[in-house]
Amino acid sequence: MLLSKLILILVVLISYNIKIVLSIFIISFILFMYKHKKIDKNIKYFIWFLIISFSMQLLYSSEGKVLFKIYKILITDIGITNGIVVVLKILTVWLISATINYEKIKFKRLKKYEVIVRKTMKLVPEVFKIAKTDLKPKTVFKKLLYKVYREL
Repeated sequence: MLLSKLILILVVLISYNIKIVLSIFIISFILFMYKHKKIDKNIKYFIWFLIISFSMQLLYSSEGKVLFKIYKILITDIGITNGIVVVLKILTVWLISATINYEKIKFKRLKKYEVIVRKTMKLVPEVFKIAKTDLKPKTVFKKLLYKVYREL
């Protein structure tokens, strides 16, 4: 179950197809509502993040058919599509990670994976530091795996 959710997160992060992202969002939303029946109270802060990311995608995309022109700002159909895809991606990753966090791993043999996921999530800032360097992807993954192994 945990591995399938991690695979869903990877598919969402890689894909820019709106149909794939929307279908995974619907699946994760149904799973989240089935398991928890309520949404966090902290969602109001998260909505501001979604609005800002949608508006950034809307304003920085100048390709495609122009729908509105406000002074020098062009609002295009591709910008709207990219904004919707980014918002759906963020929501899907949030829903999947919320189900992983809320769901207790019941099987003893999967307990070690919970520790690995927690250690990996702590190393997310390290990914950005390593990604800024001019290294091959293979060496980046080696460094990350070494850091996760060292944390264990």
